[in-house]
Amino acid sequence: MNIKNNWKILFAILILCTNVFAQKKLVNLKFVGNQQFSEWELLSALNIKKPKWYHSIFGNYPVVNKRRLETNLKIIESMYKDKGFLDVKTNYRLNPLATDTNKVVANILIEQGTQYRIDYIGIDITPDMDTGELYRSLKINQGEIFSPYKAEQAKNNLANYIADMGYPYYSVNMEWAKDTNDFTVDVHFTVECGKLAYFGDIHYKGLRNTKKFLLRRETVINKGDLYSRSAMKKTTEDLYSTGLFRIVSVELIDTLQHPDTVNVLISVVENKRGWYGFSFNLGASKQYDFTTELVGEWGHRNIFGNGQSITFRASAEAELISRWQFLAHGYEFKFTEPWTLGKKLPSILTFYFEPGVKTLQYPYRVQKMGGNLNLIKSIGVFTHSGGITYERADIYGVPEDEADEIKQEQGIVISRGLNYTYQRDTRDDPLMPRAGSLVRFNTDFVGGPLGGDEHYLKIGSTWSRYIRIPFWRDAIFANRLKIAVMGKTKKGTDVSIHNRLVTGGANSVRGFDELSIGPRTQDTLRTMLGGKVLFLFSAEIRYPIIWKLWGHTFIDLGQVWSEWKDVNPNDIRASTGMGLAFITPLGPLRVDYAMVVSKHPYDPEQFSRKWHITFMYPY
Repeated sequence: MNIKNNWKILFAILILCTNVFAQKKLVNLKFVGNQQFSEWELLSALNIKKPKWYHSIFGNYPVVNKRRLETNLKIIESMYKDKGFLDVKTNYRLNPLATDTNKVVANILIEQGTQYRIDYIGIDITPDMDTGELYRSLKINQGEIFSPYKAEQAKNNLANYIADMGYPYYSVNMEWAKDTNDFTVDVHFTVECGKLAYFGDIHYKGLRNTKKFLLRRETVINKGDLYSRSAMKKTTEDLYSTGLFRIVSVELIDTLQHPDTVNVLISVVENKRGWYGFSFNLGASKQYDFTTELVGEWGHRNIFGNGQSITFRASAEAELISRWQFLAHGYEFKFTEPWTLGKKLPSILTFYFEPGVKTLQYPYRVQKMGGNLNLIKSIGVFTHSGGITYERADIYGVPEDEADEIKQEQGIVISRGLNYTYQRDTRDDPLMPRAGSLVRFNTDFVGGPLGGDEHYLKIGSTWSRYIRIPFWRDAIFANRLKIAVMGKTKKGTDVSIHNRLVTGGANSVRGFDELSIGPRTQDTLRTMLGGKVLFLFSAEIRYPIIWKLWGHTFIDLGQVWSEWKDVNPNDIRASTGMGLAFITPLGPLRVDYAMVVSKHPYDPEQFSRKWHITFMYPY
């Protein structure tokens, strides 16, 4: 009898322990008292995520982690203190569901308190300096909302200013005190500048294949200059930007005795100079069902230790499956000089040669050769580039008169031109932008006094903008506007069909075939002629679904007109649709389904809805 009772007691204890120590599952996360920040803003900053809709389907709710909850409470407090709520208090409460006590709703309780502002800022410094510049360097002002983190950053800003004035041995202290009656804060900085110092000898370490003059050329530190921390930082950045070094360190040496002259040691670890690579690409086009391309590259990033680089590239393309034939092969040589005419102005010289191949469709060989010279200047988010191009094409395997006809049909010409591009890029990520913008202006001047067979001027501009949607977590609103115009540069000539503007397709106006929107012939063939005025606008909402799968909803507008006088807003084609994108390390793999909502009567019947499969977002 006692044994049976003991077993009953043990079984009851086991059941009780199972209920008590069972892992709690988080089915929802709520915020109470979050007046300053929206739920989306708080969730974006936390490392604990709100359960998704699909968790209820599969029943795999995340386990409650109390330590992580407490860590996230500190994050929330930091967010509020950064907005001036210095007395903020947080806590959490786990409320079990009535139907299942092992499933809980986490309520994050927030008491934000009153916001504090800066009432006074003071600086005590030895020796005396221009107080105006000192206060401006802080980048905080009296009357604005107080943030302890911005105050700490102000201390660092002040330290950097002192260091740039020639004082490497400074000390900066910062104290702040709050008044709970007036809800104000007084901030006070104490600075001891120490001894003024100048740069002395510059030593180099780690050079194996790179010549010393290259480091001197990239260094903005000179012997005898007043000490400057910014000069040391810029030297580090400039050396990294060469691409020649894996590790760069710029530091002062022998400073224990606080000498008047400080020596500098620049230490580097070089990257490998030579490199090679291969790629295997698959594709298709209107002419060929299935094609493959093999590409091989070899390069050297530091010729003779002078910083110049060279690249050799060879490619071969073939058609597979439906027909097996060799389509093309080409060769390219590229030379890059990082300094041109004694200035930090990278120049790139490229030569290419395509011998051409006879195919089943084209029983003759088209040989192309040419080159271009480009200069590039980058200043922060701004990039200027310009250059000159030359290309020549010859046809072999047919009589000369037939060769001239083929050149006219396929737009095979001698081309000489100048180009210039201006770009301002503030995107946070070029592959998957979530914020910022991209502005690009480009112009191409071909022919005219430069000679050649083509004579035209093309000017285009593109503007793209990316904005986070505040009420939709991680969602992005992206839009793009593109305008381009063309005109001839020589009397008696016109822009050839092959160089005119066209649009439509996966990366412009979805729902239409590639390059199918533009002026056409009036006969039954409806042959594409292209135009000289282009308009394109797109708007898109991108949002996460699950893991690395994103969805997007879009609308595209676009049209190409023959001339300015033909521009008519009623001609603009429009489409809308939805799509999915799988985010890979190389960029999004995208599938779109688009429906045409505005088209012309002469558009083919298939221009109504279309699937597009491609790589990368259209903008």
